[in-house]
Amino acid sequence: MAEALVIHGGVTDRPSILVVDDTPAILQLLQVLLCDDYAIVTVDSGLRAVEAFAGKTFDLVLLDLLMPEIDGFETLKRLKQLPNFASTPVIFLTAMDDLASERCALELGADEYIVKPFKPTLVRLRIDNLLQRVHLQRQLEMALASADKGLWEWDLRSGRVSIDARWGEHLRLVPNQTSGDPVRWKDYCHPGCMTVIDEAKAAYLAGRLPAFDADVQLLNADGQWVWVNLYGKAVMTSAEGDFARLTGTYRNIERRKQVEIALQKSEERFRFVMDATGEGIWDWQVSSDLLAHNASFSRILGMAEGNLEHAVSFIQSLIHPDDLASVMGCMAACLDEGMDFVSEHRMRHVDGHYVWVAERGRVVERGDAGQPLRAVGSLRDISERKAIEAEYKRLALYDALTGLPNRRLLVDRLRQAIIQNRRNKECGVLMFIDMDRFKQINDTFGHESGDMLLIEVGRRLSSCMRETDTVARLGGDEFIVMLTELPDERRVARYDAERVGNKILDVLNQPYQLGGNVCESTPSIGLTLFGGDATEPVEAIIKRADGAMYEAKMAGRNRLRFVT
Repeated sequence: MAEALVIHGGVTDRPSILVVDDTPAILQLLQVLLCDDYAIVTVDSGLRAVEAFAGKTFDLVLLDLLMPEIDGFETLKRLKQLPNFASTPVIFLTAMDDLASERCALELGADEYIVKPFKPTLVRLRIDNLLQRVHLQRQLEMALASADKGLWEWDLRSGRVSIDARWGEHLRLVPNQTSGDPVRWKDYCHPGCMTVIDEAKAAYLAGRLPAFDADVQLLNADGQWVWVNLYGKAVMTSAEGDFARLTGTYRNIERRKQVEIALQKSEERFRFVMDATGEGIWDWQVSSDLLAHNASFSRILGMAEGNLEHAVSFIQSLIHPDDLASVMGCMAACLDEGMDFVSEHRMRHVDGHYVWVAERGRVVERGDAGQPLRAVGSLRDISERKAIEAEYKRLALYDALTGLPNRRLLVDRLRQAIIQNRRNKECGVLMFIDMDRFKQINDTFGHESGDMLLIEVGRRLSSCMRETDTVARLGGDEFIVMLTELPDERRVARYDAERVGNKILDVLNQPYQLGGNVCESTPSIGLTLFGGDATEPVEAIIKRADGAMYEAKMAGRNRLRFVT
């Protein structure tokens, strides 16, 4: 007769097996077969099995069916009542080779039913496989418990939903919505969230999403609606290849959702403020090609205010071609280097004209590897400010009467020409032009006619020049023409300059229609060459040309004089 309770082996971290059988030979065989890898406890009756489980938890039970006092079925029923038995796997080892006994064992929750006499090696393999599954199941349970996740299963054919809440948020059915029909998502879910489940299911089944993923509100055990994330995939398909069953996990995301809702409300308030100020706001999920924005963004560019989402590629196509490289460079620095995106550039309005905008933005979310995930920014119309700046610049650098560059802009361009001459081994020519008898015309016909003469002189001079040349008005009836990109050979450069000077003499000698009067005025022109000598002051070059012009006047006016 076997001992009432025998513990074999001293290793406590090995899987433990409780062997229950009234045949000593079977107990001895199983102990020898399993003791190298498992901690074995043997008992010879069902009552002793219950006693053994009362003081210790086992990983597996090997249970005989025919035993004195209570049989294996009754033993299993009593074991199931113990709190530490839970889902412990059970293998029946019995001589009862009939369908009714096997069915009863499986209905009671047995995992295996092996008929004696058995092959020890096959029993060992079944035990190993079963304990491996138990090990994996417990690892899964630990992972679920640490993540506060529960399991769910959804039969797509019947609509039936099963939820295992042992590790996750405990849920209950929505009151007055269930009968004898199978439980479905609508019996747990807030009515306003059913569309979310249907859309997530359709997107997953159509292949648009890699998994079923939905944030919904479910009713918890306390009768409160809580935000829960449902995530799962297909585990079974029909004979036609369609998904038949989904299974997955759920977890409470109430805290995260409340933060998201608070952030959304904050963003909405901010958007309202920006709409009130006319400032456009944009939000870009960097991995996508879509840019979300407010109505002010649309108004600035003349787009329909009802469409608050556009492709990033479309927005980029609106940037003026001359500004695009600069804008893209600033955006790259923002995405890759963490700098703020700051840019003033032109964007095409729906009507076809360009508006000046000031744009600012920054990356507000990055991935684990530092890659940009989300960027936000603003867009403001600064066309009026740019127009004022342009007008200030024009007044500062251009003559108010003729629209030609003034002395300040001429000096700047002359300095740049000297630098260019040195770099390209070229030279330039400066012509100082003074209109003869201008005071007489002004005094005779009035200042208005004098102004008309100066405007026409500026127009005629500009018509004789290349785009690279400069025509400027110094003041009064004095003009400057600067020719650039001439050959470094001084003789050739002088020849080209005199040729242009004679052309100017011809066009300025033509009569002038000044209102109802026709007048004539001739120019006196002084020419001088300048090269790439940065040490020579630009004022000295202008003075040299001025001296040549006085020589032309002294020689009788309406002619050229050249000074080197």
